[in-house]
Amino acid sequence: NVLVELVEDTSQNTVYEIDDNNIEVTLGDITGRCWISVQKDGKKDFEGILNQGDTKTWKASENIKIRIGNPPVVKLIVNGKDLGRPKEGARDFVFKKRTR
Repeated sequence: NVLVELVEDTSQNTVYEIDDNNIEVTLGDITGRCWISVQKDGKKDFEGILNQGDTKTWKASENIKIRIGNPPVVKLIVNGKDLGRPKEGARDFVFKKRTR
């Protein structure tokens, strides 16, 4: 069972720590237009618009940072755990491997 723990939640950042070998983040069940920008392990990977019905998944070994312009239209799934729909307000979602 993978531990996905919310460690920070502000108007600027929502940070999760994941206790697993890799990090996998899916933005799914999208209900409207949403701009996003994605960095995997510190390198830019994707920037663009997701539309209703789209699903995108990213995998990384250390961290994934996603700037979401319209968070309530996406469902967050992290390492198989459904975290639901974030609240209003564009901000960065950071998913990082827990350091022991």
